[in-house]
Amino acid sequence: MLEGLYEPVRGKLQQGLKEEKMLDFYISWDVDLEHWLERGNELFDQRKGHPFGSALKFREAVRSSVLPGWETGDPARIRAGMDALLDQFKQKSVESHLRAKVKHSDLLEWVFGYDHVKLSYGLCYSGTELDKLSPGTKGIVLLILYLAMDSEDSMPLVVDQPEENLDSESIYSLLSHYFRSAKSLRQVIVITHNPNLVVNTDADQVIVASANRLGGAFPTFSYQSGGLEDPGIREKVCLILEGGRAAFLKREERYALRPN
Repeated sequence: MLEGLYEPVRGKLQQGLKEEKMLDFYISWDVDLEHWLERGNELFDQRKGHPFGSALKFREAVRSSVLPGWETGDPARIRAGMDALLDQFKQKSVESHLRAKVKHSDLLEWVFGYDHVKLSYGLCYSGTELDKLSPGTKGIVLLILYLAMDSEDSMPLVVDQPEENLDSESIYSLLSHYFRSAKSLRQVIVITHNPNLVVNTDADQVIVASANRLGGAFPTFSYQSGGLEDPGIREKVCLILEGGRAAFLKREERYALRPN
C-alpha cells in the first residue's frame, strides 16, 4: 500500500534533475527476532528440556520458516511460514513442555503476536537514510524535495538561512538552481548571511539589514534595498561577500554590468 502511495512522488522525482533522481523512499520491515525468541523460551519449562532440543535449534527453525515472511511483509509467505512452524510445534508436542502456569492462550498470544515486527519507512538521498545525513545535507534534501513537489504552487515562499552547514559548492550547484527555477512561478524571500546565494540566484531585490548598537541600549536597525545593478547595493554585497569586489566581478559578468 505504501509503495502505491509513494509511486507518484517517485515518478516525478525520476523525471527531474540529477539531485532529484538521487532522492527515493524506502520501506522495510524490522524484525526483533531475538526478543520474540526470548519471550517464547520463557514459556518452556527448562527442566523438561527444550521441545526443539535447544534454543539454538529453535532459532534455526524460526529463521527458516517464518522469518522470510516477516522480513518481506508478504502475507502468503507469512501464512506459509506460520503453518510450517505450527506443524513443527505439533510434531514436537510443544504444549507438553510449557511451564505449569502457562496457559494455551499464552502460547497462542506469543506465537501470533506482532509487536516484534515494525514497519519503517522514510526518505533517502544517494542511498543514505535522511537521519544519517549531515545537518546541512539533510536541510538541502528536504528543500529540494519540497521545491520539486511544489513546483506548480504560486504562493510566496519564505526560506530562513538555507545555507547553514553547507559548503560554497553546494550553495552554488544546488540551492542556486532551485531558487532560480522557483522564482519564475512564485515570489521567493530568502533570509541569508551568504551573499553568494544572493548573487548566484539572480535576486531581483536585495534588502541589506544593518544593526547599530550604542552603549547599553537596544540596537537600532536600518535597511537599504535595491537591485544588484544598483551601485550602492552592489557595494554592500561586496563588503560582505567572501573575496570582496574581485569575487563579485566574476559573477557580475552574467548581468553584463560594470561597477561605477
